[in-house]
Amino acid sequence: ARMKTALALFFVVALAGCNAITGSSDKASPTGTAAAALAPGGSGGQAAGPSRPAPAGRWNILEAKTLPGVSYTGTVDVTPRGNMFDLAWKTTGGSYAGLAFLEGNRLLAGWGPAGNFGVVVYRIHADGSLDGRWSTPEAQGQVGTERAEQGKPGTLEGLYQVTGNNPGGKGSYKGTLSVAKNGEVYDLSWSVGATYAGVGLRSGDTLAVGWGIGDGFGVVEYTLAGDKAEGRWTLPKANKVGTERLGR
Repeated sequence: ARMKTALALFFVVALAGCNAITGSSDKASPTGTAAAALAPGGSGGQAAGPSRPAPAGRWNILEAKTLPGVSYTGTVDVTPRGNMFDLAWKTTGGSYAGLAFLEGNRLLAGWGPAGNFGVVVYRIHADGSLDGRWSTPEAQGQVGTERAEQGKPGTLEGLYQVTGNNPGGKGSYKGTLSVAKNGEVYDLSWSVGATYAGVGLRSGDTLAVGWGIGDGFGVVEYTLAGDKAEGRWTLPKANKVGTERLGR
């Protein structure tokens, strides 16, 4: 079920995350729930071209603040993995792992401890439907897809009926997805044979989501501009974001 083996999340890590940047029905792995086939033109983690950023490499955290406003520093290593990117943070608040899609000039990642998390990126359509793609560290760069429909044009919040396919063609699933706005972020909950939670950041017609079981995971969005990157991140049950400014 949505990569059941990928989710043994530790609640204590969620608390640590506040101090740093800080699975039909067989939805394999945490990211299984929220990612339908990203809309046409979605880039996933394709190689960078002349007009696309090249995020791979080491980035320094030049300036950052946790959700309570505490400053921290460190590094972020970005490594290609199939159509995606692995991220590894080493900060003064702890070490974390992430998995990201590159969409245009934005790197969108789910993150958490020991691979117990997933990432999904949804394209928001005017007719009230969502198309997404998702994955988890266990999927080894393979991508699953998800379609969510609720019949409420122009509205992101609500209860959706979802159908999806696991990474690598390993089965399909169906169920429901609930999306609710919470301050600056969105809380998500899937019921697809198992229950998963997620937290999302919206930017235009894109919703980036980190998901898992419990609350020891998060989501981060970096906007890349040459050797600079501006990031914002959050955790489940939070109603605001932390920030990161990167350079290399």
